[in-house]
Amino acid sequence: MITTILFDLGGVIFFPNWKKIDEGVSYQTGIIMTTFAENSDCHRKLNRGQISVEEYFTLLRDYSKKPVATIDIIKSYMEQYEKYTKFDKKLLILLKKLRKKYFLVAISDTNFLHKVINEKKGLFSYFNACFFSFDLGRLKQENGTFEHVLKEIGKSPKECLLIDDAAINIQKAQECGIKTIK
Repeated sequence: MITTILFDLGGVIFFPNWKKIDEGVSYQTGIIMTTFAENSDCHRKLNRGQISVEEYFTLLRDYSKKPVATIDIIKSYMEQYEKYTKFDKKLLILLKKLRKKYFLVAISDTNFLHKVINEKKGLFSYFNACFFSFDLGRLKQENGTFEHVLKEIGKSPKECLLIDDAAINIQKAQECGIKTIK
């Protein structure tokens, strides 16, 4: 019997418009973020917690060779991310109802900056527990992630359902015995 529902966040509960975010940051700072993300492993390292937000944006600035202070890039990014990330309001209402019957878990491949912004918006109040890749030191697609989360919440795989938009995450959850919905 399902007692616990694990939710991915981005692409399931909220939807960042990465094109608009990139355009906004570019307009304010002259830096095009997507070029850097496509040509480096830094984004993966940021989401694993292997580098800090400040280190990431300093590397981005250095890569782009623009004379912009790192803090200004971070502020611009935060502003654009907050402005161009839309929540599925119907799903938030559903989460309130589900929490009365199920143990709800947020599990997200994300970084500290996104956590801060979404915490400010009250997103995590819908969940009984939250797990972030930058805290775990690994992404959902990496071996052992789901097993670690299950151990932390004291649940068995057969009690759990994962809702995620990424096929690789669905596969990893299924490999450890969690039921899934994509």
